[in-house]
Amino acid sequence: MIQQWIVLLGVGFVTAGISGGPIAVINVIPTDRSAESIRNAEPSIAVNPASTPNMVITAFANPGVDPDPVFLSSNTGNSWSNPYMIPFADVTTEWSAGGTAYLAPLVSNFSVQRSATPATGFTMIPGSTYASGGSGPDQPWLEVKNVSGVDRIYVGFNDLSKLNKTASIRYSLDAGATWTTIVIEKETPGAGQDSPAIRVAAANDGKTV
Repeated sequence: MIQQWIVLLGVGFVTAGISGGPIAVINVIPTDRSAESIRNAEPSIAVNPASTPNMVITAFANPGVDPDPVFLSSNTGNSWSNPYMIPFADVTTEWSAGGTAYLAPLVSNFSVQRSATPATGFTMIPGSTYASGGSGPDQPWLEVKNVSGVDRIYVGFNDLSKLNKTASIRYSLDAGATWTTIVIEKETPGAGQDSPAIRVAAANDGKTV
């Protein structure tokens, strides 16, 4: 059986069969935006587990200058659209096995947004906003697991208001109805804070994160 891997490179991705089959390198920028020059850093990609041809990519453009693009594909990445932009921010995306797509954009604070039809936009989940004060949060990163039909949402982030122990997770076990925020760092980082990239991985049964 040939498995396929997707590796994001800037705003493009590579698909390759591990058996040594052909490799396709795809630039996701739509033709009508081919002259764009924003940097598209810190990209995030999500594939709909319930319908794998559907994909979303977000990227961090130029802070304070350009809004961030949201790229969508409904045909396994053969073509892409950029139906809208979101305010300039760190941003991450994820897609639940229950069929709901999620975004977590950050300006000075971050919130979690969701959509059953990403082509029409996302709606913020009430109560999901994290506003820490001080230097605030940095680099939110989404992980979503659907357990017994309910989405469990986890956002790993670096909370610069909690120096020196800054590695944190904000999570909801009930599809966004209630939220809890915890600091996961148990030691004291020598640099005075944790690395900004706080990444979350969750088991399919939702029992281990």
